[in-house]
Amino acid sequence: MALYTYARVTGDPSLLAGLSGPDCATCTAIVGQVDAAREQGNHAEGYAITVHQSNPTELVTGESFTVELHLTEGSSVVRDESGTVVSETAETDRVLRFGLRWSGNWIVEALGVEAAG
Repeated sequence: MALYTYARVTGDPSLLAGLSGPDCATCTAIVGQVDAAREQGNHAEGYAITVHQSNPTELVTGESFTVELHLTEGSSVVRDESGTVVSETAETDRVLRFGLRWSGNWIVEALGVEAAG
């Protein structure tokens, strides 16, 4: 989650992309959003993540896992090159469901995101 915030705020999704498996459509979409914002000259502020609950499940011993995170994504502001606000988001509670693989490093194979409710 720290890499998500880092990517959004710095405009550099390379570390996040390196953690993302080739079939993770949500991961690809986030990396694309960060790239597009940077190419437009926009920068973000905020996106602080607070994890409230983590529910891991080991599927294949030492290799395949799912993790359900209950978290709050902090408010954010996106500004253009002149500092004008182009978008804002309010603090949002979310549930994320990760499909993870361990093979010497972590790879996110799938990611589902929904509003907590």
